[in-house]
Amino acid sequence: MTTTRPTPIIAVNQPRTHIVSHRGAVLTVAQGTLWLTQTDDPNDYVLRTGAALTLRAGRVVLEAEHGDSAHYTLVTPPYPVLVQAQALLVGLCGWVTRVCGRNGVKTHAASQA
Repeated sequence: MTTTRPTPIIAVNQPRTHIVSHRGAVLTVAQGTLWLTQTDDPNDYVLRTGAALTLRAGRVVLEAEHGDSAHYTLVTPPYPVLVQAQALLVGLCGWVTRVCGRNGVKTHAASQA
């Protein structure tokens, strides 16, 4: 079972804000207009309210348009290793349940009854 946590809204109210993103993180502008540039990307982006951009891994520079404040959310996808580990644990739990039964380890006497 997965639980969903609310995504915090982050304010950009400084001249420039620097963040470090993971590959595949999605930045969405909640309010205002943001200019951003990121490591190893020759493009600059201007995102308005409601716009989203999938980020590369590395440093990202954000600036609110005209020195105003802007708000954004940043959703980072789960790490692939953690997703694989979760799948392995789910499979292991299923195997243990099949071998041991739902109520614990079966004894020889219990299995013949």
